[in-house]
Amino acid sequence: MNKKPTGKLGFVRVSVSGAIYNQIVFPDSKDEVEKFVADKFILNSNIQNGFLLITDCIKNTENDYDFSLKTTVGNKYMDLMELAPKELMKNGHKDISNHYNDLELSKLIWKGIDNKSNHYGKNTKDLFLLIYPTDFRFNINDLIIQHLKFLSNKNNHCFEMIFYFSLLDSNEGLPRLIYPSDINTFDEEKYKNNTTYCLF
Repeated sequence: MNKKPTGKLGFVRVSVSGAIYNQIVFPDSKDEVEKFVADKFILNSNIQNGFLLITDCIKNTENDYDFSLKTTVGNKYMDLMELAPKELMKNGHKDISNHYNDLELSKLIWKGIDNKSNHYGKNTKDLFLLIYPTDFRFNINDLIIQHLKFLSNKNNHCFEMIFYFSLLDSNEGLPRLIYPSDINTFDEEKYKNNTTYCLF
């Protein structure tokens, strides 16, 4: 079994005795990482979202959608996409830059979403997409979330819902709904020079 490369993701706990960094330990294989992330997403999503509850999550075989879901709005499927644009990772996680242009990163993420949609076909039904990082440098900010909402409304794709989920620790995380949304305008010119620096 080949170990799936992951980056460094975790949290800093501050107390009177000092600060301690707690790194999230991901499982070894791609399937195990995806199941780990999906389970934590469902746990946190069920707590935070009242409109959609996921009651069962089954890992599918290879060459199929990643998961079959039972939800309060019917049976669905879910595919996962690690937020790790190959254009920014030519030498793996170790050489990711500590800064990036927000809109350029957003467009790279959208390119990945669009590629997945094209792979499955525009007429695909009942499919969710879950985007997640395993490296702190790809914890995306609110501006990128808003831009992705705009792009997912502006462009055709096959996904019924698109989520972003980043772990805060080994159990808790923040699920964000990207699509559907009511974001239909975005001033790209205004934010074209926005740069995020990741300090760690």
